[in-house]
Amino acid sequence: MMNGTTLIKAFVPLTGGASAVYTSGGLAYYRHTDHLGTSRLASTPTNTVYSDTAYSAFGEPYAQSGAIDPSFTGQNQDTTAGLYDFLFREQDPNQGRWASPDPAGLAAVDPANPQSWNRYSYVFNSPLNFIDPLGLCGGGTFDPGGPCVSFSYKDENGCTITVTYVQMVGWDGFTYDIPQLSAPVCPGDVGSTGGPPMVGGGGGGTPNTQKFNSCIQQFYNSPAGKVVESASVLSTIPGFNPNWKTNLVEFLFAGLVKKPTLGGLSQGKDYPSIITGAANTEYTSLNKAFGTANKVGEKIAPFVLLAGAITDLAGHATCNNIANGYNPDSLMLTTP
Repeated sequence: MMNGTTLIKAFVPLTGGASAVYTSGGLAYYRHTDHLGTSRLASTPTNTVYSDTAYSAFGEPYAQSGAIDPSFTGQNQDTTAGLYDFLFREQDPNQGRWASPDPAGLAAVDPANPQSWNRYSYVFNSPLNFIDPLGLCGGGTFDPGGPCVSFSYKDENGCTITVTYVQMVGWDGFTYDIPQLSAPVCPGDVGSTGGPPMVGGGGGGTPNTQKFNSCIQQFYNSPAGKVVESASVLSTIPGFNPNWKTNLVEFLFAGLVKKPTLGGLSQGKDYPSIITGAANTEYTSLNKAFGTANKVGEKIAPFVLLAGAITDLAGHATCNNIANGYNPDSLMLTTP
C-alpha cells in the first residue's frame, strides 16, 4: 500500500499462514492467523504483543487490546473504516454482507442453493466454513459455489467486454477463480459481429491473447524482465508468469537456504566446508561481511519486493495495451 511514492504498508506472506507487515521504517510486526486467515494475534520482532483481537462470524472485531489492526480472512480496512477491502467488493462486518451486489448477476446463482440468489450474501451466510478472497463467485478451495460462469457487459462506450474465469493455485496453495477480461468489441470494429467474442475464437479474442502471451514472454526473456522476475513475488503465481515454477523454487531456495545461511555465517556458525572452503569460524572477517550484507538485505528486502511487483504489473499492463492495439511509442490505437 502506497501513498504516492511513500510506502505505508507491505504484507509479505510467511509459512504457516502468518504474514510480516512492513512500514516505511522496516519490519513492524507479524500477524498470526486462524484457519480462515483472520489475524487474531500480532506480535513484534521483540516478541511482545502488538495486537490481540476477537472477531464475530462476519468479521466484526471486539475484545481488542493493543494496536487496532483488523484483518478478516486476510483482508484489511484500508479505504474506509469499518469496511473490509476485498479485491472486487467491500464487505460490511456489522451487517454481515457485501456493500454492493455480485457483479456477475444471475451468472453467480446456483438454482440448487437458495442462498446464492441473494447477490449481497457473503459466502452463502456460512462465514465460519468458507472464504471469498475476491468477492466474486467461486468454486475453488473453501468456496461453496460452483465455478464462475462467463458473462458479458457493455462499457460506457457501448463496447462489449466478456469476463471469463480460470482456476489458479495461489501462493497459499488454495485454488481461486481468477477473472479475465476480453478486449472490448465495439460496433464498427474490423471483424466485429456486434456481439461478445467467443471464448477461444471470434471477435478477435484469440489474436489478442496470442499477442499478449508473445509480448509477456519477450518481456521476461529480456535482461530487465529477468531482474523483475527475481524481485517480484507475483512471478511465482501460476498463470501470471510462464516461468512461475522455476521462480517459485528460486524464491523458496532464497528463503529457506540462502537467508538462513547468511544469518548463520554472520553469527559465526560452523557450516560445512562446502560453504566457505573450510570451517567458517576461521574466517572472522568473512563472517562480519556476511553479517553486514544480511542486515542490509533485511532492511531493503520489502522495498525491493514492492518495486519488483509494481514493475511486474506495469509490464503486464503494457503488454495488455499492445495486445489491444495500442502502440506504446505513439500511444495511438492500431488495428489488433
